[in-house]
Amino acid sequence: MPYLIKFLGFYALVGFAIALAFVLVVFGIDLGGLWSLLVKSNVKWLGAFMFLAFNTITFSSIAMGIAIMTLPYDDDGKGKGRRLRRRALFGSASIKPPETDAQPIPVRAGDS
Repeated sequence: MPYLIKFLGFYALVGFAIALAFVLVVFGIDLGGLWSLLVKSNVKWLGAFMFLAFNTITFSSIAMGIAIMTLPYDDDGKGKGRRLRRRALFGSASIKPPETDAQPIPVRAGDS
């Protein structure tokens, strides 16, 4: 299995663990009356599963995003991106203002 798939799978499990802990704390302290509402419902397991599933998606995405953004970045300096191809096709990438003979417009002062 490729390294990045294992890497992301591990951080998805980390996100699941964080989500499970979060859901247990929310239900444990009855935050917003969620536990009371869930106990009185006739579809207890569906509500608990959905709450856990959506929190898992959220926390796993956050964990995987942080893991990816903190990966070491090795730049070899060859610069084979689009920028060099565009510069080769269209010339210099710097933008210069157009050269015009701008003249000030005369305005009368004091007449409002």
